[in-house]
Amino acid sequence: PTLSTQAATAPVSTLPPLSPTFNEPEPEHSALLPPRIRPQNEIYGPYVPPPATTDRAAGFTPTAVPVQLGDSSLRNDPAQREITDVLPTARYMPNASKQRAGGNPSLSGETGLSTHNAQYSPQSNSGNQPDVYGQQYPQPDVAPGSSSRPVHRRTRSTPLPSAKPSSNDDQSQLPPLRYPGVAQPLSAQPYPTIGPPAPEGTPPSDAELVAKDLPPLRGGFDPHAAVVPVQASQRQQTELELATLEASYSAWLGGTGSGRYRSGTPGIDRLTDIEAPVEASAVLGRSVRATIVAQPVFLNSGVVNTTAETAAAAAGATVPVLGTLSAAAIATPTQQFASGVGGEFQLTTANLGLAVGYTPYEFLVRNVTARFQWRPAGGHLTFFGTRDNVKDTQLSYAGLRDPGTISAVNQGTIWGGVISTTGGARIDVGNEHAGLYLFGDGGTLTGYNVLDNKKYEGSVGAYFRVHRWPGFGNLNVGGSFYSMHYDHNERGLSFGNGGYFSPNVYFLASVPVTFNGYYKSDFHYNVTGTVGVQTFQEDSAPYFPLNVAVGSTSGNPQYPVNSNTGLNYSLNSEGSYRIADHWYAGGFLSANNTNNYNTVSGGFFVRYLFRQQVPTENYPTGIFPVTGFRPLRVP
Repeated sequence: PTLSTQAATAPVSTLPPLSPTFNEPEPEHSALLPPRIRPQNEIYGPYVPPPATTDRAAGFTPTAVPVQLGDSSLRNDPAQREITDVLPTARYMPNASKQRAGGNPSLSGETGLSTHNAQYSPQSNSGNQPDVYGQQYPQPDVAPGSSSRPVHRRTRSTPLPSAKPSSNDDQSQLPPLRYPGVAQPLSAQPYPTIGPPAPEGTPPSDAELVAKDLPPLRGGFDPHAAVVPVQASQRQQTELELATLEASYSAWLGGTGSGRYRSGTPGIDRLTDIEAPVEASAVLGRSVRATIVAQPVFLNSGVVNTTAETAAAAAGATVPVLGTLSAAAIATPTQQFASGVGGEFQLTTANLGLAVGYTPYEFLVRNVTARFQWRPAGGHLTFFGTRDNVKDTQLSYAGLRDPGTISAVNQGTIWGGVISTTGGARIDVGNEHAGLYLFGDGGTLTGYNVLDNKKYEGSVGAYFRVHRWPGFGNLNVGGSFYSMHYDHNERGLSFGNGGYFSPNVYFLASVPVTFNGYYKSDFHYNVTGTVGVQTFQEDSAPYFPLNVAVGSTSGNPQYPVNSNTGLNYSLNSEGSYRIADHWYAGGFLSANNTNNYNTVSGGFFVRYLFRQQVPTENYPTGIFPVTGFRPLRVP
């Protein structure tokens, strides 16, 4: 650019004025340059002093002398050095302008733009002074030691957006300066945000807190108010299923107390059975459950009422016989008790079950028991086998001594202790909505000094879900037909008979109605009621089938043929309550007249599980079986 014709080395007052013909046109951006700043490569001519004179009035007239001080060609600014770090801005250094004293000098009073690398909002500052916002790096276009040379902004091919004009500062009309190649901070904090925070899960509801004896956190809580279910996320649902699966393989310890009463003649076929099994169960490798059961048993049949039986004999009624002694004997036979501790060891998988055990050692007749169950490939067909006591009477369960042979030198002949060994198959087809089942089995019944017998039985039935009440349970209704046959009638308790119900023909048609219910997630129960019609026929049988001599002496007495048709009922119920994280307690009750007598039984159980369960409305129910195989998973 063309500069003023004033000489740099002479005072302004001593230089002669220049002719306007020597003034060169100024470039467009010359208005942005302060007048006292000159390019460093300007060329100056020699100094021409005015003529030495002391009298201007003597006719001397000064004339302008053309002087070439430099060229007027435009020059490009040096290239901006690459900025390799993130420059501080006022957002991070609000007091940068105060710390600028030791860095770049103040540019107050100048009309040029602010520092090239500064970033600011086009707002006016007090005193019309632009703010460099804490820029303290040396500027590449400023000569060392210079305190007033601004940095030129590099030209752009596209215009920058104009700022909002301000009446207080003319510079606010200029476009804002920006960093074209410098990354901006990610957020207002010094460290970048790395993804969303980890989820903390759903906080417990007031109902869950109150259930664990903790105060509610959301104000008043009404335990009777309707609970609004919270829809779990897919992640929460998966975690719940995994936790439930892990807990289902828990080991447990538990005990059961049960009592059973069978109607009949005191001292003959009446029975009171008290049992208190305890068990320990554990899973091996999540595939096999091993269970040990110790089973104390206490049996009592009562005392024969000889007075009542004598009166019945005098009236012409049939008098029962116990062993070889008539119930109408003059001397009342001594009451016999049976008690002891039996046991069993089980191994069960998802499709296979094996068990071996023994009857109480203190019983008069001791037997080995066993069971197996196999469902090939987890299909619909199941094979099973059982060897177990016949528990109709004390005679069939534990054995008795013949009171007719008891003397000072003889404790009495032992007979009874019947064991049933059977096997069969079962087919189950269906699901929780509807299903069909069919089974059949057969086997032998043997005992000590007891006539051997054979048994065949079978059943077919179906069930259908009638209705489901969410939050309460579901109702199933079905139909069932059952039939059985024995070769010999051994219902009598005379010597040689087994003392168990063994009709020649038995048939039962019934309609079972089952309700499977629950209350929230801690209480589960089921109730099954059956109403039907039963009919049976018992063949004639000798009193002493194994002792012909005794029979001949007594005139070969025979049990008469007996048949009966009547109403059948059956009631079975059980329930379980989760009293704590690891504890379940429950009870059961049943009653029926399925055979020729009435039976009522009931009891309770307690189970401690080593793994905390995850209760839901459907699983686990906590209804543990007290007989038969223990399942692989917690029920």
